[in-house]
Order: sequence, then C-alpha cells, then structure tokens
Amino acid sequence: MFKKIIYNFAKFLAWVNLKLYFSKIEITGREKVPTGENPIILAVNHQAAFLDAVVAGTLSPLPVNFLTRSDVFKPATQWIFSAFNMIPIYRIRDGFASLSKNEAIFETCKQILLDQKQLLIFPEGNHAEEHFLRPITKGISRIALNSQLINSHDIMVVPVGINYFHHTRSGRKLSLFYGDPINVREFIPEDNKIGPRNLNDFRKAVMSGMKECLIIPEKENYEQTRFVFSRSNEKLSHSKIKGLVSEQSNFKQESRNGMAHLFSQLLKLPSLPVYLLYHWVEKNKVSQVAFISSIKLATGMFLFPVWMILSFLIAGLFFGWKVGGSLILVQVVSVLLRRWIVPYSYQAGDYVKDEIAAKT
Repeated sequence: MFKKIIYNFAKFLAWVNLKLYFSKIEITGREKVPTGENPIILAVNHQAAFLDAVVAGTLSPLPVNFLTRSDVFKPATQWIFSAFNMIPIYRIRDGFASLSKNEAIFETCKQILLDQKQLLIFPEGNHAEEHFLRPITKGISRIALNSQLINSHDIMVVPVGINYFHHTRSGRKLSLFYGDPINVREFIPEDNKIGPRNLNDFRKAVMSGMKECLIIPEKENYEQTRFVFSRSNEKLSHSKIKGLVSEQSNFKQESRNGMAHLFSQLLKLPSLPVYLLYHWVEKNKVSQVAFISSIKLATGMFLFPVWMILSFLIAGLFFGWKVGGSLILVQVVSVLLRRWIVPYSYQAGDYVKDEIAAKT
C-alpha cells in the first residue's frame, strides 16, 4: 500500500515536471491502448535514458511495470525502484554470468501479464540520441510469445514512439504517438511450438509498428531529415511533420540567437547554485549525451524544490518571511521566464521550402 502511494506521488510529480520541461506535449492515439482485461506490453523507442521511462510511464493511461537496466539497482536504491515498479534486466555488458538471471526476470514478466497488468519494454535494448529506430532485440519476442502460451487472455503489444524536438534542450515540443496494437496470439503456431521463425516474424511486426510511430523511422538521409525537428515546425501535427520527412523536404540547422541566449543565462542568477551544481554534474559525471535531459528533469524535480525551500527558510530567518516569500517568487518567475525564452535562444530560420510550407 505504501509503495502504491509512493508510485502515485512520483507519477504526479513527474507529470508536473514534464509539463514544465516541455513547451508542448502532443499525444496521439492513446485511445488505442486496450482498457479491458487484455494484458499489455508497451514497446517504446529509447533515445534519452531515464527520461524515456518517465515520459512513457507518466503519460501512459495505465500503471506500468518497467524493465530497467540492472546496473542502476544498488542496495540503497532497491526499495525505491521497487516502489516505482522497476524490474532489472541484464545485458551482455553486465557479464555473461549475469544473463542467466534474466530467466527469472522473464518468469516475473509472465506473472505480471498473467495478472493482467502492463509491461513497458524498450526493445532496442540500449539508448542513443537519434530519432530513428535502431534494430530491436529478440527479448520482447521471447517475453510476449512465451507468456501468451500460458495466458488465456490475448496479450496486446502497443508500439509507442517518443519524438523529441531536441534531445538536450528544455522548452521544446514532445510528440508521443501510440500505434495499432499487435495481438500476440496471432503469432503462436498451431502446435504451440515456438521456433526462431515465429520469434523473428513477431520481432519484425513490432519493428514495423514502432517505425510507424516515429517521425523519422529510418536512418536513411538522417543527417538532413533530423533538422525537421525545428522550432518553426513545432506548430505542425505529428502526421504533417512525418509527411515532410517522407517528401524529403529541405531543412536547415538552427542558429544561435545571441540576445535570447544572454537573457536566458541571466535568468539563472536567482537559482545560481542549482545551475552550477547541474553543470558540474554534466561536465564531470555524465558520459553520454543521452543522459543530459534526464539529469535536467531530475534537477527540476528534486534540486529546485530543495533549493527554494532552503532559500525561503534562510532568507526568512535572517531578513523576515516577507523577504523569503519574495525570493521564492523571484525564483519561480525566473524559472518560468527562462523556460519560455530558452527555445528562442536558437533561431528557427528557413527550415522548410516555401512550396512545402504552403502545403501545410
């Protein structure tokens, strides 16, 4: 019961911070997620480390259980991760000896689906700050097909596409797209003997469904098409932006707006210690770009509230509670102003040819 309270509170806190982190969250097709007795597997692309789990889990219409890389599970974090419905999954980089532990994890997944609950899986198996879908592993096929053999309900796999308009900057749009559910039972052979061909056919079906959810599904021409994620295109719908990519429109890279950038830096001053700590962590502790947005969101969820409370108490005790309250107000206003101005730190420019823009 206490873990459920922790989960719901964390989900609410994450929802608030996602609303602050992104300028707009566009959700398409969420009604496709079955709400009856069908067990569900959400198959989600993986671009931004822990932020992907926060986005997909928080914005899901149903509570989910996460398959999460095992190396984040430490003795000090085991209980809290358990409260967040996180389940460790072991990879080759964790050592071949650890892979045998996945059999027990697969059994746990079967039980979750037997209980008509939801699983969230990142089938790519790793993350990278690229918008297209990378090859997915056979793990989702093993879990889905083997679980269906012992489940009287049809297991449905729902492809989900997370489309970030920038992988490291806040104040940009997020497009979350739910695809058509895939009925796992349709891939079970008549003799119930699952072979490599069945696993591969299912894997291909999931890959195809996930690509349909992404604005840029393929790696082809990526160095050009990735600039479709511009500020000027954020007003367009998911389908229209996807159409620009399929038409191979001409896109240009964003350029820095010096004045907006300077103003956004000045707005850091009321909460300068938090920003300095964040930049130190990013410079000294973050080894991959894919983690940057996750660290930023964590800063907003945890460090900013702590800093504001401390500022209020210290200013209130030494200078009066009105001063403390005024300081809090200044900090909140500066954060909101910065959230609004950061996207304008980079000029949109002419991203789409005139004739393409006219069509949309």
